[in-house]
Amino acid sequence: MNLYSHKKPHIRLEEITEFFIRGGRSTTKALALKYNVTTKTIQDDLKKLYFCLKKEKTVYYLPQDKMLELVYEKEDMALSMMVSIFNKAMPSFKEHSNALVKKAPKYDDIFLFDFNFEEIEDIKVISQIVSYINQGVSFECSYKNNKNEIKPHSLYPLKIANFEGYWYMLGYDLTVSIIKTFRLNNLRDIELIDEDPLFETQKVELRNRVKNTTTPWISENTKKVQLLVKGDCRRYFKRKKYNIISIDKDDNLVVELEYFNDTEAIKFILNYLQDITILNNDELSEKIKKMVLNSPIFG
Repeated sequence: MNLYSHKKPHIRLEEITEFFIRGGRSTTKALALKYNVTTKTIQDDLKKLYFCLKKEKTVYYLPQDKMLELVYEKEDMALSMMVSIFNKAMPSFKEHSNALVKKAPKYDDIFLFDFNFEEIEDIKVISQIVSYINQGVSFECSYKNNKNEIKPHSLYPLKIANFEGYWYMLGYDLTVSIIKTFRLNNLRDIELIDEDPLFETQKVELRNRVKNTTTPWISENTKKVQLLVKGDCRRYFKRKKYNIISIDKDDNLVVELEYFNDTEAIKFILNYLQDITILNNDELSEKIKKMVLNSPIFG
């Protein structure tokens, strides 16, 4: 079976682009055989490339000077785009982010991002929390809850999250021994705990529990679902090291996904809907079917 026969057009075009940028040389016939398409399809693909190839007899290639120029531009553009996104998310850090990329070209007039992020009120707070997450240490603080009550807390920080525009911290509450979600702007008076009450094995277990979460809404009990994964997204699941239960002869995966609530699992599965089948959770399957059938694209 031709391994390339089921490549989607945009995936094929990305791979062909990468092939020539990395110095590849090929005829349209060879590429057509590789991807199990016609030479006319490959010729159309080559016309869509954002650079012009040279041709010697029937062999196409990208000249060395153009190759280096394109890779450089691609890397710098990606860096500038990331800085633009970062500056939108955290304007208080703009002077520091710009200092890190002085040599990168500026694309501010090209990219326009609108994320509606909540501004962080106290930069010191997030700096401390990020430092404590990196160090793997617990801290004490005061926290204003939804009732505007300010109470002391002892927390082991796990993640910083931005969800639907608001900043949160996922942390293990040492007082009640559960993982909870805290509004970042409501944390105050942070101080390191001198004698950390958690053992390293406990910390590792807590970090693993939130490692692959896609939502800040954490519950104490986790759920599991098995997914049959086909198509292009198999590479993602292998790269992210999900719990792969089996691989069949066609390289399709059975993956076990651990999640905290159905909303988290549904959002994740919808991202890869055409390549994923739910194997052992009828309730979750029905919820997704209703969401898809009620979508405007189905009228």
